[in-house]
Amino acid sequence: MSRSASLYCAALALIALAACDDSTGITAEQIACPTTQTLTYANFGQQVINDNCLQCHAGRDRPTLSTQAQVQAQRNNIIDEAVYHSSMPEDGSMTDELRIQLGQWLTCGAP
Repeated sequence: MSRSASLYCAALALIALAACDDSTGITAEQIACPTTQTLTYANFGQQVINDNCLQCHAGRDRPTLSTQAQVQAQRNNIIDEAVYHSSMPEDGSMTDELRIQLGQWLTCGAP
């Protein structure tokens, strides 16, 4: 393979990797539990989970998130998939602001 063909292949590989990056850029510092946290399952979490998660996570095939206890049990996975990364929800419809609030609520224990 010629040098230019190798460089071309390497460039295509880098472009493909960049296209797969679903990082939101949200940091742990941004989702640290605020001392003035007022978000609860009743006034925040239940609606966010209903609107963004239950279309896929209400059945048996995936982790179920239908109750507060189920959300609390999956909170580290939710933070990774829906706060630090935009892989959840699958349609990528959550804003970064909502992802940060979700992360703060989950970091506080999802009360």
